[in-house]
Amino acid sequence: MNNKNKVKLIASGITLCCCAAAVGAFSFLGKTDAETAVPAAVTGEKELPVIVLDAGHGE
Repeated sequence: MNNKNKVKLIASGITLCCCAAAVGAFSFLGKTDAETAVPAAVTGEKELPVIVLDAGHGE
């Protein structure tokens, strides 16, 4: 194995470890925020859309 392959192997290992640490950190932070989070939109019932038909005659 030459030096370029060793450098690529080490760099890919460091990148993989950093990505795994970031995913773990985001998972931990997401779990702690989920306990105190408030939903942005709460609807108690399903609202149907209102469709307005206009013939375009100006009346």
